[in-house]
Amino acid sequence: MRWTDLNLSAAGYGHNVAGSADEVAALGAAMESAFAGRVTLWEVACWHAAARAADVVVRRRDGSLRRYERRPGEDVEAFAARLTARAAGQPFAQPSGCPPEGTDLAVLVSGDLGLPGAQVYALHPYGLGAARLLDAADLLSVLAPAPAAVTVRH
Repeated sequence: MRWTDLNLSAAGYGHNVAGSADEVAALGAAMESAFAGRVTLWEVACWHAAARAADVVVRRRDGSLRRYERRPGEDVEAFAARLTARAAGQPFAQPSGCPPEGTDLAVLVSGDLGLPGAQVYALHPYGLGAARLLDAADLLSVLAPAPAAVTVRH
């Protein structure tokens, strides 16, 4: 979903959307084009998970949990691709409302898990008192490539 606040004219009132359907469609297509190719929060979360852990638990929309383990010889990029694609993971049984033991990072839609000591990014962070909350800039800044080494020759 994308929210865009657009104004088709600088004057007047009582705009008729039906009368401006062509203009609204063109603006909507232009906005969608502007956002094409941008990564999703899901992709960012998968990159973090693949870079930080060999064992990842994903809570699906239906509430079920799936466990993903890095395969022998699987590099970070391949593991991230498998996570991002939502490839079949193993069912993971965990008591309701309890995070997997040793959770270091959680990227959540709703902050409805007790995660003491973990770093947490949540779209809706209610109930995350003891967690170390991250914002979007925190998630992205650590993914920036390292500066290139500069060699000076005399």
